[in-house]
Amino acid sequence: MSRSPSTHAKQRLTLELPTAVREQMEELRASTHAESVTEVIRRAIAVYASLVSLDGDVHVVVKRNGREEHVLLLRGLL
Repeated sequence: MSRSPSTHAKQRLTLELPTAVREQMEELRASTHAESVTEVIRRAIAVYASLVSLDGDVHVVVKRNGREEHVLLLRGLL
């Protein structure tokens, strides 16, 4: 999935992460066909922001095997 050039202001961020986390981010990049590890981080932040906004709601998660699980999202735990 390719991103369009952004006209938003940007800031460079330097992260110090354990090697295992960096490897996990690279695995996610490859498995999701993300353009870069930065794209993986952007997507992760978007998912996290969505979860935080659902505070106190119950959601149904359907697993690959078709089994449904109910999940209660609580802000203090995210």
